[in-house]
Amino acid sequence: LYIGLVLGSTPFLLGVSTDYEGTAGAIVQSTLVVACWLAERFLVRGASLPRLQSWACATCWFGSTIISWAGPRPYDDMSLGLEGQIAGCDGGFRSPFLLYATVWLTAVIFGTLFLFCPESPPEPESKTTSSLNVAEKDAVPHAFRRKALPVIYGFATSMSGILFATGDARDELYFVVLGALLLVLAVLCAWDFLWRLELNLCSFGSAFQGFAIFLRAVQSHAVFRDLRWDPDKVSGLLVVHKFPGLQLFIFGMFIMFVSIQFYLFTSHWKGWQDGPVDEALQSSREDEYFGISSRRVTRYSSRWQWALLVICIVCQQIGIHAPLIHTECTLPSITLVHDQSATIQEFHSAGGTGYYQIKGSHPATAKGYHFSQGESYIYVINWLYHRRLPCSALVASYNAMVLPPLQFMLIFIILLRPRAIPNDLIHTLQVYVMNLAPMRFTQPCIMMLIVGIANMQVENGNQFSTLTFGGHFTHGYWYFLTYCFSTIILAWSVQPDETEEPALDKVSADDGFEVANGGKHYNANREMSVERALIAEKALMRQKRGDSDSEDSDLEGSGAKPLHLLGGLVGVVFTIVAVYLALTQQYLYFEFRVAGVAVHKWTPTSLDLWFSIGSVSKVLMVFSAATLIFLPLAWIVLFGLRMMLDNHDSYLGDMVLRFEPALRPWVMCHIWAASLVLIYYIVTSRNKAEVEVCAKIPERPIGLVAIMCMGAGTYGLLAFAKFVTKPASAPTQNKMPSLPGGPLVWVLGPMVTMAACVLTLSTHGPTRPPAVNSVQDINHAFSSMLPKVNNKFYNDIMPSYGDCKALSDYQQQQGILHLAAMSQSCAGSGPIAAHEQTMGGHKIAASALWATGLNTLELVDVVVDSPGDATAGTQMWYMDIRGVFRDLHIYMQVLVDGKAWYKDYICCDKTFHFTLQAAVPCQPGLGFGTMQLNLLHMDKIDTSQQKQIMDGPAWAALITDSGRQEMIMQVVNDFWNLKTGKLFLRAFNNKTEDALHTVSNILSDVVKLNTGHHCATHF
Repeated sequence: LYIGLVLGSTPFLLGVSTDYEGTAGAIVQSTLVVACWLAERFLVRGASLPRLQSWACATCWFGSTIISWAGPRPYDDMSLGLEGQIAGCDGGFRSPFLLYATVWLTAVIFGTLFLFCPESPPEPESKTTSSLNVAEKDAVPHAFRRKALPVIYGFATSMSGILFATGDARDELYFVVLGALLLVLAVLCAWDFLWRLELNLCSFGSAFQGFAIFLRAVQSHAVFRDLRWDPDKVSGLLVVHKFPGLQLFIFGMFIMFVSIQFYLFTSHWKGWQDGPVDEALQSSREDEYFGISSRRVTRYSSRWQWALLVICIVCQQIGIHAPLIHTECTLPSITLVHDQSATIQEFHSAGGTGYYQIKGSHPATAKGYHFSQGESYIYVINWLYHRRLPCSALVASYNAMVLPPLQFMLIFIILLRPRAIPNDLIHTLQVYVMNLAPMRFTQPCIMMLIVGIANMQVENGNQFSTLTFGGHFTHGYWYFLTYCFSTIILAWSVQPDETEEPALDKVSADDGFEVANGGKHYNANREMSVERALIAEKALMRQKRGDSDSEDSDLEGSGAKPLHLLGGLVGVVFTIVAVYLALTQQYLYFEFRVAGVAVHKWTPTSLDLWFSIGSVSKVLMVFSAATLIFLPLAWIVLFGLRMMLDNHDSYLGDMVLRFEPALRPWVMCHIWAASLVLIYYIVTSRNKAEVEVCAKIPERPIGLVAIMCMGAGTYGLLAFAKFVTKPASAPTQNKMPSLPGGPLVWVLGPMVTMAACVLTLSTHGPTRPPAVNSVQDINHAFSSMLPKVNNKFYNDIMPSYGDCKALSDYQQQQGILHLAAMSQSCAGSGPIAAHEQTMGGHKIAASALWATGLNTLELVDVVVDSPGDATAGTQMWYMDIRGVFRDLHIYMQVLVDGKAWYKDYICCDKTFHFTLQAAVPCQPGLGFGTMQLNLLHMDKIDTSQQKQIMDGPAWAALITDSGRQEMIMQVVNDFWNLKTGKLFLRAFNNKTEDALHTVSNILSDVVKLNTGHHCATHF
């Protein structure tokens, strides 16, 4: 086996694991399941195998082959090692890698210890009768080991491949040796499974290969960030494009997840064991298992449950195909108001006319430019892979396309109750769907928190008084929320009634027990599980002894009840304190960064987030308060009454017994805690980007620690409630075995190890240097952003500006453009610039009526010059902006003594270059003053071809061509210097501010936020 594992790692050692050779090797390795089945069937046993094992092998082989063939392949640079796991913002390890490394290290450490520890079977619930001792002897041995060994094997084999690939890329033998040791651990797991547990090759192949393939796929998405499918232009037998590769991969993951869950649910069944098969018994069982009685369909379900299941499926499908939320950033409209009488006043009072803004809205109602984002689950999965966030893509796939179908399938089985499903498995499925249903609210809660963060008010004074962040919920969100509600109702409706004890006649009729002589003894046929025999034994004993003295092993029969009450009280107090601190203490420190420069910050508490959610939806705010505060308090009261009252002898006790389990699923403090922690995970999982949201843990992380304690406390209370109220007839195969060291080593030990790993990896990860540490860094940031800025200019700037009515009339006369199209491509209502001059007794008025091709603007360079002396009383900062218009045309009108002398385009047949300089002073302690714009350079406008201008008598008064050129240049220069008007910013709330003054305030706040000073202290 070890040689086979080494040969299977050959693609990693040769560095071809991402090539088609690696894909072919993975597909061949998937046939291990088929080889194990064939060897067991024809070489070892020579007889037929249980159908359970055959179906498990077929399913595992099919799912693993699809994953190996259709799954994405990593293209990361393995030579970087741990440095390749650096996150965005300030660095550190990416959260997917950090969490997976923590889980992997803990599993390998304690898995290795587990292999060398003797395992004792769990203690039975009662030892008062000899029949229970017999049942204990017949119980499946090493049930927990059956589940643990495939998991350890999967972790060992999956990580060994990465270590081999890293060692090959870095040419370091250290990684290869570690990979080889992991393969030794895998062989020990296989040896323990086959020889110590005496299970056959068929069980080994399906369980071990299933976990290995599934965990390798999960590991690839957690460790790597560049996962791709084959390019569309490539073709071949092993070539898989993104469509349908992504869909096939998710389908394969669904098959493997279902197979793994089925093995974990049924690993205690004797069908997985090695031994002779009774052909007659197997045939009779198969005939019974695969037949469905119509009487059982109507007996175990109601019509409203089937109708609710259909509603649940429909809402889930609509929810994943429609956007759930929309987040947006609203920039102020940039407006130029002409220096005409009363125009500026009109603009302030009513939105006015005679100004220019970017695209997006009509001038009279301009309230800003919106950057919005909101896509469906299906689109987001593809987008996340494209943005090199494969772990987030896998989580989204799990939430949308893996877990819901499994959930629907399990509820369908519980409602249908086919005879193939034993009662102990039905009970396990009931518990599983009940535990799963509240967790479906995690995604809606995360979406609520994202909208709450997006709608938080700005804290930075004047910095973004004209910039608005926000978000809202779409109709898809409400469909998805309906799906979550319906799953809880469905899961609760299929739970066994805790108020009823299992009657002997029901056990006999449904489970195949033969009862005789008034229930004084029983026979269990050969196909019953031990757990069902225990159910019948308990029911018989209760009938024999009577209900009054049959509960001597339960809570009421001993001094355990006061201890349980005391433990519950301590848990309640702990959780309430944690909830209070989680709501009132600072949650996280958020920053919004552009090119590494922090421009916006949030420091909310959890309570602030819920109020922010309420500003968008009062209904969701009420839901949040109910599931976090009011319903948990009500449940605590009911649970306390249930613990103290005799639930069978009073009306109040009976009501408490009915309502407490119904209210329990709506206690969601742990769901909110998980959602709040996952927000930090989502932010820290992102890669470095030009625009990013960063999150930091506060120096005193009281709020975050309280959130974790709130989740742990609530989860512990719910688990405690399930334990003390567990029906006596519930199966007990999931109990932990007795291991050396007890819970101190095997429960507290992994928790401490995981906490230590998270703390160590969080504080010792690779870091990024500050993005902006000098003026040169600022200039580099500007240079990197210029391509995106220029693209925005082309798409978002109005092509034309000036007297739009005159432009429309001109273009209609020329037959160039329709009026409707003109209204969408021009802004303004007056000339862009004008100049008057009296020469030779003639009054000459030159006006630039409009300009076209403004969206052909490209910024060539933006350079910031430092003042030179940081200790100066007033620092003078300059920023030179060099730009070019690729297709600018200015339409001039010349009036001589009030009569039109010239009307035509005068500029520009060639590319038009210009250089602007922004100057702004900064005084320490006060910040930046008002910015001033100056035109340093502008290409000369050639007027030699405009003969009409050159030959006119009025223009003859301007004796030389340079004089005429100077006048035209003066008109354009007045426009560039804003001497003919003023720039304003109009925000979403219709607030108007001076643009240049606002820019100065933004500079002051940004410098203060990043350096802690109003002016820079070093350059």
